[in-house]
Amino acid sequence: MILTFDREHLKRLLATSKAATERSPVLEQLYDPQYRKDGKVPAADAFPKPDEIDPNKIPPGLILVGDHGVYLLSNAHVELPQGGKHDVAYALEANPTKLAFDDWWDAKNRSFGGDDGSEFIEYEIVERWLAGKRGRHVKLSLTSRSMRFL
Repeated sequence: MILTFDREHLKRLLATSKAATERSPVLEQLYDPQYRKDGKVPAADAFPKPDEIDPNKIPPGLILVGDHGVYLLSNAHVELPQGGKHDVAYALEANPTKLAFDDWWDAKNRSFGGDDGSEFIEYEIVERWLAGKRGRHVKLSLTSRSMRFL
């Protein structure tokens, strides 16, 4: 499925990530020794915790999330006030704030699969994706098994 994102919104999210001194890890980064304070691979039966990660080592980038819609957000570590929400750029086709439930839910499942999840996208990849584009929107081809920047 092709998902459409607002280009300027993504540029702002990317700038926030790059300017941050601390960033939040995605699940796979919790297991990567290069980001861990102890520099070791966690035990096979252990579930790593975010406080075992050095947030200064996490590289800048965006996180693609599929849960209540499909959206991109900065990986900058932000302390939110109670009830506060992260700044997210929803895919136009999977935006629960603007579309009927059946429409965004179907788009989320066709593009991201039935399970919730997240994928980290490195700063340089997003920067190249945005740099080569003109116009208000950029497109991402996403299936439950692959991601391609158009």
